[in-house]
Amino acid sequence: MSHSPVVLFFAGSGTNSAPVRYSSYVVSKIAAIKMCELLHAELPDTTFTILGPGWVNTKIHRSTLCAGSEQSGDNYFRTIEMLKSDSPIPIERVLECCDWLINARREVVGGRNFSAVHDPWDSDLINLIESNPDAFRLRRSDNDRFG
Repeated sequence: MSHSPVVLFFAGSGTNSAPVRYSSYVVSKIAAIKMCELLHAELPDTTFTILGPGWVNTKIHRSTLCAGSEQSGDNYFRTIEMLKSDSPIPIERVLECCDWLINARREVVGGRNFSAVHDPWDSDLINLIESNPDAFRLRRSDNDRFG
C-alpha cells in the first residue's frame, strides 16, 4: 500500500514534568512536539508525528551516569534503578509502535505526540482521538474556567 511521506520524530522524558538539570533537553523535545503539529498544519501532503519511546536502555543514559549524582541529581539514581530493573521497554516494542505510526492514517497520527508505553496505539481505541483536534497535542487546558 502506498501512502504519503511520513516524518517521525522522537520525544523524550520530562515533557510532562519538570526534571531538574535537564531543562535544555526537555525544552528541545517540547519544541519538537510543537514543530510536528505546525508542520502537520502547513504541509498537508506529509504526515508528521512524534513518539515518546519510554525508558529504553540505550547509550544516552551513559551521560547521566558519567556525570555522577552531583551533576545529575535524582536522575543518576533513577538511571541505576532502571538499568537494574525490568522496566525498560524492549526496543522491539518501540519499533512496533514506529511501524504503526508510519502506517496509520494521517487523521489519527498527524501532528500528534504518542507514547509507546502509555497509549493504546495497538488497539482500535486509539482512533477515538481523531474526534478531538486537541488530543495528543501540546495545549493549555481549562481555558474556559473563568467564563
